[in-house]
Order: sequence, then C-alpha cells, then structure tokens
Amino acid sequence: MTLDRWSAHFSKIYGCNNAVYTPSLHERLGLLIVTVRTLQDLIRKNASPKKIARASAHTVAWLYAVVGHFPSLSLAQYMCIKYPSSGCGYCRRKPCGCDPVDRGKHKTGHINKKQLSWTIKIWQKHFRELYGPVNRERGVWYALDRLLAEIAEIHHILAGSFIGERAKEIERQYG
Repeated sequence: MTLDRWSAHFSKIYGCNNAVYTPSLHERLGLLIVTVRTLQDLIRKNASPKKIARASAHTVAWLYAVVGHFPSLSLAQYMCIKYPSSGCGYCRRKPCGCDPVDRGKHKTGHINKKQLSWTIKIWQKHFRELYGPVNRERGVWYALDRLLAEIAEIHHILAGSFIGERAKEIERQYG
C-alpha cells in the first residue's frame, strides 16, 4: 500500500473520531509526542516485542492523524522531495555521507512519479540504504530523539509568538 493510500485508510477509519475528539493540530501533535515518548519508555524498559509493536502502531496512527489534519496534503509527494530516490537530500549520496552536525542546506528534490507508488516496505528499504550505517551506529535512541525533535519543531512553529519567544529565551539560557 502506498503512503497516500495509508493516509486515506487511516482517514477512513479514524477521520471522524479525530475531527470530533482531536480537532486541532496542536492536540494531534501532543498525542503524537505522547505515543513516541511511550515507545521510548517501552524500549528503555526492554518491554516485550508485542508491546513495542503496539506502541509503534499507535505512533504511526497518530502520525497519520497529524497528516489527516491537512486533507489536501500528499505525504508521498513531500517524502519524494525530502528523501529523493537518488540519495540524501543534503549530500545527494547513497548511503548518506553528511556530517550530522553541519549538514548544510537541504537540496530540494523533485517528485519522482515512480517513487509515488512506493509501498512502506520499499520506503523502509530506501531508508536502510540511505541512513542504515548511520542509524546502526547511533542506535534507536538517536532515531527516536530525531523524531521527537522534528515533532517539536512543528509544534514550536504552530505554538505562536508568545510560546515561540519564550522558547527562544530558554534556548538562549542553555545554548
């Protein structure tokens, strides 16, 4: 199933409930953060694979709830642009050879029609080829930390000027 078909699938199953119980993007992002944090805790505690799989499924469901907040958004199109089939969006190599601290500017890719039809399994293979060595070296904690950082960045943008200014003040204190 393609990424856009997954979006439609989750929208069909949960769209009405999400619209009623978590109508704002802020609420959906908050619940996504909670599910990622729960997943982190389960991994840290060496929980059973069944519990980790269930928490992973909840994380994916809330990710699609966030995507579902934007009905005209094609996740597959943006994934093609951010993670082109040709290589890393920063260094254009496969596997990625970027300096993780100083990646430079992202080179905007294009929408590859073939890539739009990729299944999740093909996307996973692409990410393993692209980032596998780096991810294996850094481990699951780094991947989860990066996911939380990306969600926090979106949340920060949406939080508005008051919270944005307060966050900048906090960053200055510790930066």
